[in-house]
Amino acid sequence: MLFLILLDRKTYNVYMKILYYIPSIDKSSGGIAGFIQPLARGLGKLCELHIATHKKDNMVTLENCELHFLPSRPKSLKNYFGVKREFLRLLDQLHPDVVHSNGCWTPYSAYTIIWAEKLGYKTVLSPHGMLEPYILKRHVFTKWLALKLYQKRAIQKAFLVATSELELNNLAKLQWNSQIAIVPNCVQIDEISSKTNYSINKSILYLGRIHEKKGIELLVEAVCNLKEQLLGWSVSVVGNGDEAYIQQLKERVKQAKVDDIIIFHDPVYGQQKFDLYRKSDLFILPTYSENFGIVVAEALACGVPVITTKGAPWSELESGHCGWWCDTNADSITNAMQEFLRLPSTTIAEMGNNGRQLVEKRYSVDAVSSQMMELYMRLKGVGVSSEFGYVK
Repeated sequence: MLFLILLDRKTYNVYMKILYYIPSIDKSSGGIAGFIQPLARGLGKLCELHIATHKKDNMVTLENCELHFLPSRPKSLKNYFGVKREFLRLLDQLHPDVVHSNGCWTPYSAYTIIWAEKLGYKTVLSPHGMLEPYILKRHVFTKWLALKLYQKRAIQKAFLVATSELELNNLAKLQWNSQIAIVPNCVQIDEISSKTNYSINKSILYLGRIHEKKGIELLVEAVCNLKEQLLGWSVSVVGNGDEAYIQQLKERVKQAKVDDIIIFHDPVYGQQKFDLYRKSDLFILPTYSENFGIVVAEALACGVPVITTKGAPWSELESGHCGWWCDTNADSITNAMQEFLRLPSTTIAEMGNNGRQLVEKRYSVDAVSSQMMELYMRLKGVGVSSEFGYVK
């Protein structure tokens, strides 16, 4: 079967078989599961797509692909020989054109690259922000050990995919591999409706994993700075994470006497999640480090203005007049929130419409799937005429 692929206004008759490795597609695993769900829908129309992962209780639903389950415990080397045996069997069964692994620091994200490359397969690795400076400075000894044992070998052998120019530059600075392409994450824009009512609900939203790198304490400090202006407002923090860390945040909120403003909620998924975006007047991601920030794209797709920090690669918020891209500190977030609170609903609606248009143009499933397919075609030597931005 040939796939008809339209790239750069030209049609190519191509048959390709792609095998992905993903440590987890559980709903609670965050970024990588959120990355593959929309991508599989589009990419699976352009190639024969297979995904190897480990079975979980609450997995996201994937379309246009075939799932293959490897032995469990993806963060452990305990099942090394079982995982290796099953993965090599899968390679022998499928003979994929490209093996694309995702993530770093879980052993099999690296070993699947090492095993495939040794057998002569073309390999691709998407670090998903796990090689960003902020991450590399945390748990230094364990990362040094992982680099020595397996991680650096995988990075050096594979073609790397960054989701933004910021991530590409940070990967290039490591000087471990100069073969790097930029392919952003995507959003299922056709399934996300934009808000139509911009009357102020006095609702601000953070949604995502509750983790130290997300900078939620900066949001708490900004709310403390604006306590008087935020009377009658709610700031919802929606997600899950380490219970001890969440409890620390709750105690901090209570001590600061803003527990009537900042409310913690369990995670939501599917249409409930998008309903929550649309009910919000503003979305905030106060992160220290983000390779992409899919929640920013989702909020924009819902027509919601966004505040995020320069820890995330979203300068387009300002150039596209759909939000604020501020320094990674509480004062900058406070200033951005103050600006938002002064805006009339007509301006907020204009920003929301600008954000929706930005996502439709740059981050749709079709646009990103075509970019990823173009990368695979180039790796296999299939000629395409368009310029593809990567470092050689």
